[in-house]
Amino acid sequence: MDLMQFMRRQLVILTAVFLSLLLISWFLTPYKTFIAGIALGILTAFYNVLHLARRLRLAGELAIQTDGKKMSGLGVINRFLMVTLGVIILYKFPEVFDYRGFALGLPICYFLPFFIALVYRKKFLSS
Repeated sequence: MDLMQFMRRQLVILTAVFLSLLLISWFLTPYKTFIAGIALGILTAFYNVLHLARRLRLAGELAIQTDGKKMSGLGVINRFLMVTLGVIILYKFPEVFDYRGFALGLPICYFLPFFIALVYRKKFLSS
């Protein structure tokens, strides 16, 4: 299994675990809006990380097939618009989502690939 497939699979699993823990804590604690904001931030970042991984894979395949021809871009505008959509949802439903939770949840899926790469390196490349 190559690094990108391993990272994608582990990212999906860890994000599902985080969201499951957030769902359980949403039922058990009185901080429902804060936890909903974290979940919204994690889902937004999860989409953005998977979109970036897909665009990087396509750019790499295109570079290999066409001897280095550049791709049009990595979809930065799309990722910015996705975060903007999350902010619009926060603005429309302040009684459901907390902006501090959203800001706390956004970077989680961006840090996970670093930890996953460390695990991959330790697990597969150490022997």
